[in-house]
Amino acid sequence: EMGSRNRETDTLMNLGNLCATAKQWSPAATYYQQALQISQAIGDRKGEGDLHNNLGYLHHRQKDYRPAIHYYQKALAIAQQTNDLQMQANAHNNLGSVYRALRDYEPALSNFQQALALKQHIRDRAGEARTWFNLGQVLAQCDDDIAAALTAYGNAAALFEQIDLPQPLARCQRAIARLGSSPRSNPP
Repeated sequence: EMGSRNRETDTLMNLGNLCATAKQWSPAATYYQQALQISQAIGDRKGEGDLHNNLGYLHHRQKDYRPAIHYYQKALAIAQQTNDLQMQANAHNNLGSVYRALRDYEPALSNFQQALALKQHIRDRAGEARTWFNLGQVLAQCDDDIAAALTAYGNAAALFEQIDLPQPLARCQRAIARLGSSPRSNPP
């Protein structure tokens, strides 16, 4: 019974992922909600956390930020209860991205800093690099400390280079070049 319910949850989650990839938000949400109900019924906490994260992503992509925060916070709470450090880091990163989109920079920075510490602790170098990049974006947007933003971008670039991810590396290099040529980086 439990194995078949897990397979059913996996199937529904995969259908939701396919719909989300095709930007079919409503069917994706329906599949995720159905999978979430099953996960809750069988006590699959990891599945619940993943599904809350996926539901947060759907709202995030549609710029429906308050529900996105709600679902990401639920994913974070489950990750903390189950001591799932990867899920915690991802939830913090996702929350930071939503707060950045809302231009609410203090919680964005806080969440990215927490995500960074977790990514470093679990030695997720690609995740660490992405989080450094996200921190650089927030620092460049909200803070007059251009040096801190350049340092964050530089840390991201170094990691992307070490793990051989050329596209994100190029994105970091463009951000560094833009920030370096910004009038804010060269005060009178």
